[in-house]
Amino acid sequence: MANVQVKVDDHLRNEAQAVAASMGIDLASAVRMFLTQMVREKGLPFRPCVDPFHSAKNQAHSARIVDDLNNGRNCATYALSEDDDSALRLFLHFLIGDISRYPERIQAVDGGTVQYLASLVSDVEVDLDSALPMDEE
Repeated sequence: MANVQVKVDDHLRNEAQAVAASMGIDLASAVRMFLTQMVREKGLPFRPCVDPFHSAKNQAHSARIVDDLNNGRNCATYALSEDDDSALRLFLHFLIGDISRYPERIQAVDGGTVQYLASLVSDVEVDLDSALPMDEE
């Protein structure tokens, strides 16, 4: 078995050890997992790039979107309020970040899929103005 030695900043090593420990593994195991995945993918197991999500311009844009969502603006079908599920807000924020990071993954929904989805709910009646019964909220 071979040894691999890498010089890294003490702070980086300590933080990496803490992350690995939180997953129940040691740092050496994490490095072995990284190398194994690198071999399987025949490349780095992540896409190295400057993450546009963290740019000042994008962070300001994301903050405006989250503020709009939190204040019920730009939401055609769901009015957000302080009583809403914070998981929804977190999910929407995740989507904003994911779309910003990987815009190439966005795909149009084809007409066949739209028709199929419409057929699934064609006989469902919805009254957006009526309150849900307590057991359905």
